[in-house]
Amino acid sequence: TDKPFTISAAQADELVRLADQHGVVMGVSHQRRAFPNVAAARHVLDGCGSATLRWISASFYLHSYPGWLAGWRNNPELAGHAALRQGILLDAGYHLLDAILFLLDFDLPRRVICSASYRDARVETDVSAILEFSGERRATLQVSRNFPESYELEALDVLGDDWFIHTSIRKGGGSTVASYQLHQSGLPGAETAFSIAEIPTLPLEAFLR
Repeated sequence: TDKPFTISAAQADELVRLADQHGVVMGVSHQRRAFPNVAAARHVLDGCGSATLRWISASFYLHSYPGWLAGWRNNPELAGHAALRQGILLDAGYHLLDAILFLLDFDLPRRVICSASYRDARVETDVSAILEFSGERRATLQVSRNFPESYELEALDVLGDDWFIHTSIRKGGGSTVASYQLHQSGLPGAETAFSIAEIPTLPLEAFLR
């Protein structure tokens, strides 16, 4: 299944029970773990130990393509818990949450502070969150809709004790371009940019060298 897996924890527990009962193998797509920007950050973390990670910022700035107001993403019965009117968090925000947890070895946050706004939609269209993890590690999440179509951006920033990696995937003008910057103490900064359509993966070893 694609995300979201379910729209409540109770539904997730029920699907796991049914899968076990019927001997069905169940899987959920988490494709951002294979995206070059998340893979690059994971590679850096594997090389220095996740204990040095201090802060993660993950963001989606999305345009509202024609028809989304009439589709499932704006339907609280389909896009999330109807009482909470979830939407963008369980749609695009799901990938940000998964990327954060993936980089932190699935350490569960000790505290989450989250706010959302709905504007004129039936579900939330702007979500901001701060997640606090063990070891004084923090993550921030921002996902918003209604940005101009010429500016659609997915960004991931990760800060360690003596290094920083900034990555972004920008859509606009009919092309998708990814860029990466790596800064480490005592080493020159490294930067590269490429079209995802032409080069689907980042040559990590060459980039880090």
